[in-house]
Amino acid sequence: MPFHLQKSELEKLGASKLADSLLQLAASNESAMKTVERLLATPAENLKRCKAMLSGLKRRRKFVDWRESSAFAAELESLLLDIQASVTEAKEGVKLVGSFYQADHSVFNCADDSSGHIGDVFRYSAQQLFRTFAQDCSDKPWVGKYMLKLVEEDDFGIRDSVIEIAGACLPEAVLREMIQKLQKTAASQTDSSITRHALSHASNLAKQLKDAPLFDELIHADWRKTCAGREDSDRHHPDVLPVGRTLQIAQVYFQSGDPESALNRLNKIPADESFMRREMDELALQIHRQMGHQPELETITGRHFRESPSVGHLAALIEVIGENQRPKIVAEATQAILNNPTFSSGAAEFLLDVGELQAASAYVRQKVDQIDGGYYPSIRSLAEALQAHQDHLGASIMYRALLLSILAAGRSKAYSHGVRYLRKLDELATSITEWEKLPDHTVFLATLRMQHGRKRSFWFKYD
Repeated sequence: MPFHLQKSELEKLGASKLADSLLQLAASNESAMKTVERLLATPAENLKRCKAMLSGLKRRRKFVDWRESSAFAAELESLLLDIQASVTEAKEGVKLVGSFYQADHSVFNCADDSSGHIGDVFRYSAQQLFRTFAQDCSDKPWVGKYMLKLVEEDDFGIRDSVIEIAGACLPEAVLREMIQKLQKTAASQTDSSITRHALSHASNLAKQLKDAPLFDELIHADWRKTCAGREDSDRHHPDVLPVGRTLQIAQVYFQSGDPESALNRLNKIPADESFMRREMDELALQIHRQMGHQPELETITGRHFRESPSVGHLAALIEVIGENQRPKIVAEATQAILNNPTFSSGAAEFLLDVGELQAASAYVRQKVDQIDGGYYPSIRSLAEALQAHQDHLGASIMYRALLLSILAAGRSKAYSHGVRYLRKLDELATSITEWEKLPDHTVFLATLRMQHGRKRSFWFKYD
């Protein structure tokens, strides 16, 4: 039942019945009991309890192992709900959530958060509550100063989430003042880590402002600090940005409405660079679409399709070159797949998806010795598709590969799947009259028993 309908039906039960049910639940559930206490307390009482809990959180020494991390994260979520219920003045709310962030040392030094549950409370729930209070606070310059104070000590990188929402909470003038302060901090520090930390926050704010030239300048400044003192100048040259940073700059230029500068920055990356190629191509396509560069769009979408034939890549290419080109493109791709000496399950799926059933069957038969049943999701999908298209020999090739992979590896937990595949082969064999160069099912089964006869648990399941 949808949430709004559940709410409507519960309201019909009446306050008395709901109160009884909630108290019964609270008697055996600590989280429900805290909810009852929160509902019954005055804002002042909730505020007092919140401050006490925050103080306790900062003094916490009990270790939380990974098995307890989810429950501890739920406790932290409950504390944030208490803060939300207790605050009547936005500035006080900002301070309380700030105190929550300042407990990060005690929390993460005494917890195994390999699951990420605890970190998520800080990155998302606390961030959103901080954003709500910061947006409602009328003293925006104070909020900006408080944010900078909060991120001065950020050993766990968890307080970055506060800077990430500054653009949604503060006017441009305050954001620019924050950037200037961060730049002054970076210029006055001898500790390179503090300098880089300040420049990183400044560039984050410039990105939110969509001030691409400033973002460009800050990224370069940060990179020069990174390279300072390094001996491997051939790998870390201060005037040559890494691919990821150059791409970031191009993205900000594009987002700020300057596709020409974005393309200029993107073109600084060597054409043969493979790292982050997908992200670079995605941005390049957006730029070329906006600028109406038809040849470049054809080049990129065509390369994607040739490198990895799929219905998605085909649709992107056809959108650029026109629907009338589809038959030609499919025919060329089909021939290229058949001529390729290496088997690809993705290529076989593409042939089936575009209706080239005969080509798909021929492809599977040609590459029978290369089909690895260890890639079971794609091979099983192909087997089912070929069977659905009445290509029983092609389906048998796939099911044989799946079965042989399981038996060769001796994966007893997968024997039930292997038995199912063998029964499929029994069923398909009744419809196959021409086995071409493959051994027929009788010979295949006899060879299987000879090679894997000692796998008694498998044969017990099958026989």
